[in-house]
Amino acid sequence: SSTSRGGGGSGSVSISLGGGGSAESLDVRLTSGSGETLTLSQQGAGQLTLELRAARTSIHLEQTKEKCKLRIKAGADSIAVTRKSFIEVFQAHPVEVKRRFIAFLESHIGKAPFLEAPVAPPGKVVARLRDGAELVGELAAAELRLQTAYGPLVIPRGELVQVFFPGSELGGEEARDVPAPDPVERLEVLVVARRFSPKGRLEAADFLLTTPYGELRLAAADVLHLGFGPEVPAEKPAEKDGKAGAP
Repeated sequence: SSTSRGGGGSGSVSISLGGGGSAESLDVRLTSGSGETLTLSQQGAGQLTLELRAARTSIHLEQTKEKCKLRIKAGADSIAVTRKSFIEVFQAHPVEVKRRFIAFLESHIGKAPFLEAPVAPPGKVVARLRDGAELVGELAAAELRLQTAYGPLVIPRGELVQVFFPGSELGGEEARDVPAPDPVERLEVLVVARRFSPKGRLEAADFLLTTPYGELRLAAADVLHLGFGPEVPAEKPAEKDGKAGAP
């Protein structure tokens, strides 16, 4: 079945179900009065295509069970990347994906939900390890140091949101089957900070995590992901009574 209707202006909406004889197929096409088009097509379970065409902007996202493709053409910006999953695509081009693709979605469906600390409580860090373990504690580091293609970076603890290590895009059982990186080599990581998302080689070879049961030293090569909770505000010093002779 299908339905089509015009908007109050010159825009239109078209929806088609079960096209091509497949009960799982869905096609949605939105056209604005300015000529911008948004097309969503589901050919079957696990197969999705999303396209945007507007003035000087073209975005094509294609997701299947084993592959994710993203093409973006927007003015001078142009990327084409293929990975197994969307998170790998994001990690390959975090700035462009956020500025072009995520911003486009937000312009249509509203601000995407973003939690500064999705799992970590205030003042804590959640470390997900390569063997599947998750540890919660306080990280004994006031900053994170990266060597990037543009020079060294020092990111304060209060700016950190997440750190993705090699293998984090796999997750679960798949990550356990991937050999750990050589701990002697500096690891290439993606840091999600509050104001930007740099990629670079981590200077730290390990982390000291203080848990309720004691201190643990974690090799960076054994870590898949770090999630940072918000900083706990420092307690204000007690105010003194300025009156002379006050008890």
